[in-house]
Amino acid sequence: MSSGNVFLLSIASSAGMNIRLVHRLIAASCAVVLCSTVGIPAGRAGDPFRSSNPQPISASTAAAFTAAFQQGNYPAAEQALQQALRQDSSDPLVFALAGSLAFAQQNRQAFADYARQTKSKAQAIAPQQPLRSQLYIAVGELMMAASTLLPQLTGDGGVPLAAVPQALQSLQTVYGSLRAAAQINPNDPELNLVQGFVDLIVATNLPLANPSGAIAKLEKASPRYLADRGIALGLRNLKRYPEAIQYVDRAIAAAPENPELRYLKAQILVEQSKATGDANLRRAAAAEFQKALAKSSQLPQPLVWQLFFEACNNQKTFDNRGQDCVSLRDQVTQAPGPWGPATLPPL
Repeated sequence: MSSGNVFLLSIASSAGMNIRLVHRLIAASCAVVLCSTVGIPAGRAGDPFRSSNPQPISASTAAAFTAAFQQGNYPAAEQALQQALRQDSSDPLVFALAGSLAFAQQNRQAFADYARQTKSKAQAIAPQQPLRSQLYIAVGELMMAASTLLPQLTGDGGVPLAAVPQALQSLQTVYGSLRAAAQINPNDPELNLVQGFVDLIVATNLPLANPSGAIAKLEKASPRYLADRGIALGLRNLKRYPEAIQYVDRAIAAAPENPELRYLKAQILVEQSKATGDANLRRAAAAEFQKALAKSSQLPQPLVWQLFFEACNNQKTFDNRGQDCVSLRDQVTQAPGPWGPATLPPL
């Protein structure tokens, strides 16, 4: 979506701004740290976005990125991040990544702290890196807005009317910073990755938006496996399922260890089955769900609950065993700790 004003109008007129949207906005706000570090030798920094005019990223930060978003291994990412926080205290990416992990662990206070630090670190690098400064100001502002909204959500996950003006003010800041970054270099691949994901989240949740603009930005974004993942999401929302499968397969080829990509492919196959009536697609989706669940212990527990529940409901459509998916999911939610359990109930 190209117009911030239309975006804000859509927010104000939409009754669907709920906790799922807030969660997705947080995911969008952290999209900048979802980067591949393929080809970065151990001990050397490297920019995963740019082949020319690279920006400095330390080896410890690259290790955290690789663990979380190339491999989909969040516990390993958390361990690597501790070193990155000590070594990269001036880099706003590090604090954005720390915030995303805090949110995954449902630690709201830590998330709020990292959100503020993301924005303040972004402001501090303005003289040296003006584009990335504006970009991370937007990321930090999104995180701060989400942190403020979360405690105010109503019982059904809705945002009370009293909170809307504050949310709109934050979103104006977000889009203002993104526009300022685009004035510096509208073709910057990092900018297009973040802008593409933000616009995609807007298009997914608000009635006046269209995913086509987000897809166009992601076509100019880098790293490609993340951009292809975003394009697959957009094409899924446009119900262009065969194309969505092509893009998610490209992402899997570039990041084969990431179970979240298998989860996304399973979701696309389920939607394609609903649209076409092809029951074989349900069985193909089941295989993808199982590949994702095989790595449940390296994913945030809330994500595993949802993944397992969707896998169970898909399984019911073709095996006729009448599984009680709610009860089975509740067994998963009882596992201790922030990560999914290594052993799951059989489907």
